[in-house]
Amino acid sequence: VQGRAGISSKAAAKPNPMVVDYSEDISDHGVEINCGGEEEWVPHPRTGIFFPPGQESVMDGVPDGAASFDMTFWLRNVDGVDKPDPDHHFPN
Repeated sequence: VQGRAGISSKAAAKPNPMVVDYSEDISDHGVEINCGGEEEWVPHPRTGIFFPPGQESVMDGVPDGAASFDMTFWLRNVDGVDKPDPDHHFPN
């Protein structure tokens, strides 16, 4: 067919592998986390820093307050919720 060179009926946009969709529900994917038989890391009672069990001695050199922040940090999976939208006009 003339005039349609380079167009395939099977051509489709490929998803961008660099984009992560955080809204996808993966609870039914059956992925096992920590399936390598490794022990899960635990928080140190004094510092709160996570470490592998049996490595308590590495925490001896950590000073008190080393893992504390002077601010509250909120982690969100939505960008832009901290600042008002410049296109949105609030009533005066």
